[in-house]
Amino acid sequence: MSLCFLFFVPQSVSAQAKSVDPYTQTAIDADKRAKELYQPVQTLEISFQKKTDKKTKYALVEAYMKFGNYMMLESPVSPRSKYRPALKAYNRVLELDKSNEEAAKNKKQIEDIYTQMGMPIPKD
Repeated sequence: MSLCFLFFVPQSVSAQAKSVDPYTQTAIDADKRAKELYQPVQTLEISFQKKTDKKTKYALVEAYMKFGNYMMLESPVSPRSKYRPALKAYNRVLELDKSNEEAAKNKKQIEDIYTQMGMPIPKD
């Protein structure tokens, strides 16, 4: 007699897991606080795709800013692991809110760091 176990994984969880790029995944795997801050980003992205209202948009911008600022300024992971997810967060903020001065300033600062290290600025 063989036993077969089926596990149900809600679609929203699998969709969330697929949406995390490998650089951000590495950072959130290495830093518990980063993972906590990224969870609202994932949830709000799903909500925003379903309903693009202003309230969700502003909450999404705020969640990305918290995550990006934490990665850039506070995360204990190596610069190699934290700047790319922060840059990606700031890029997303600027897609949603082109006039966000803090995101633009922080994005520029990270781009300057890449330039000073003689590395190309990530485009993804």
